[in-house]
Amino acid sequence: MDHEYEDVLRAMSDKLAAEITISLAWGAAQSYRHDSILRPFPSTYANLNDRDREKDIDGLRRDISGLPSVDDIIGNKGVVTSGSWKVLKWIFGEKYFKIRQVPLSQWSLLIDQVGGNVTRDRSPTHVFRVIYYEEKEEKFQALGTEFGKVLAFHGTKMENFYSIISNGFLRHMNK
Repeated sequence: MDHEYEDVLRAMSDKLAAEITISLAWGAAQSYRHDSILRPFPSTYANLNDRDREKDIDGLRRDISGLPSVDDIIGNKGVVTSGSWKVLKWIFGEKYFKIRQVPLSQWSLLIDQVGGNVTRDRSPTHVFRVIYYEEKEEKFQALGTEFGKVLAFHGTKMENFYSIISNGFLRHMNK
């Protein structure tokens, strides 16, 4: 468990990014649409022996809501209960992505890439980057080479971000 704990702590080294990652998972879990937007659903909260693959959404919600602050988690592993540990391993261990804070100067570079008429009178206070693991990034780059890419902005409810970051935009869900 110590090796796994160190891996989770390393993943949480950017404290603000860790708080955001937890908040995105929490938002998806709290949604009444959790069954469609909380994918992949953590296997430790699913009864895989059940023919219906029943999901323990109440247990997941309880454990996410019971998480101590990131500072407390990093500072003292004794405050992490077994339920908190289970959800932390899911949030930071089974992921296909990680979120990292980047310098505010990255915002200007992003706006320059978009081109066109972009209002620059409001700047963010924080800028984050989603970093995908190698396999997923390679697949994206290959598809981008084949079909092309478009840089765009998308606004949505917080509860949807976990699914979008984990799975991308799903065309089959468009009406």
